[in-house]
Amino acid sequence: WHEMIGQQLGSAYVRVAERAMGLIKIVAFVRVQHALSISNVETSCVATGVLGIGRNKGGVALALHLRRVRLCFVCVHLAAHQDKVLQRNADARAILKQLRLGSAHFNVPTQFHTVWFGDLNYRIDGFSYDEVIEKIQSRQLQPLLQEDQLRKEMAGQRAFGGFKDLLGSRSATLFLPTYKLAVANSAAAICPHPQRTNSVRLFSRADPNAGEAGHHH
Repeated sequence: WHEMIGQQLGSAYVRVAERAMGLIKIVAFVRVQHALSISNVETSCVATGVLGIGRNKGGVALALHLRRVRLCFVCVHLAAHQDKVLQRNADARAILKQLRLGSAHFNVPTQFHTVWFGDLNYRIDGFSYDEVIEKIQSRQLQPLLQEDQLRKEMAGQRAFGGFKDLLGSRSATLFLPTYKLAVANSAAAICPHPQRTNSVRLFSRADPNAGEAGHHH
């Protein structure tokens, strides 16, 4: 799978590292001219599926140093279903706590600029399926954002404390809510509530000076 990505990127990029846990995968490529600036590459994974060990849910992470800046990328697939907000929050905390990257004496965000992305699985509350589709089509996005589970959890400091949406207000138009369809019947929605965060969402520490976190050592 990573070789296919490399073929698409072409010879201007080289692969730094990759990690997979079931269908959750991450790979990092860097431009050839920056390859010698990469060091201390590490990977880690945490399973949070059935019984806390199922590999269908969880996260895979890749950390590296780009010159003096420490970067960590975490690709996740959190718990599904509308009512599993607390489980998604717990999954995210477990992943962050159990990742083995950098020094064991410090958690990941205190050591690295940390970026989350993937299928976070948070949904939209307060609207029926038809109402959500109508608002998406008419670009009435603000009411949907107000009922975005992830935004509400972050605002209440119940999930992703210290992180922010790197895309800011642009995320509303770049990543519209998504939903699954039954392959055999394009009119049948498998997921009755479109998800605000089933596509890529990015988060990073709010502190712009976190890049020098290596001074904690």
